[in-house]
Formats: sequence, C-alpha cells, structure tokens
Amino acid sequence: MAKRLTYIISDFTQKRANSYGITGWCRNTAQGSVQGEAQGEEEPLGKLMKDISSGPSHARVDGVDKTDIELKEGETKFQVVR
Repeated sequence: MAKRLTYIISDFTQKRANSYGITGWCRNTAQGSVQGEAQGEEEPLGKLMKDISSGPSHARVDGVDKTDIELKEGETKFQVVR
C-alpha cells in the first residue's frame, strides 16, 4: 500500500530516497532542522525513516517527528528545495 508522510530531520536524504524509489522533497529550515515530505511504498519508506533517524555519520539527530498525509498524484522525483 502506498503512503505519503511528512517528517522533520539534504543531500543525504535525497540520495537515500532516490535509492529506495521514493519521491518528495526536503529542505533546511531557518531553525536548523530539515523538513520534507516523502512518498512511496511502506517498506521503502520505513527504510528511509530508519536512515533519517540515524542520520549521516557527521550529524546528530535528536528526533524525527512524522505524520501521515495524503498522497500527491504525479510526483516523479525526490528533490532538495533551496
């Protein structure tokens, strides 16, 4: 079953999302966190959330807040929004 969710956590996220076939976006916020939306099948989304929760080796992840949201039709890629 396909799902779409929003999460609060860059190139790390984009590379992982692309490797799992996930679409969506992420961006750095003025508050110093990363925010985004990811869409795909449940298993790959779970893998992405696990990766985001750990973060890259040079990052500290204090927590990840996620919320299920509606699917977005026609989305074809995952991008970093600047």
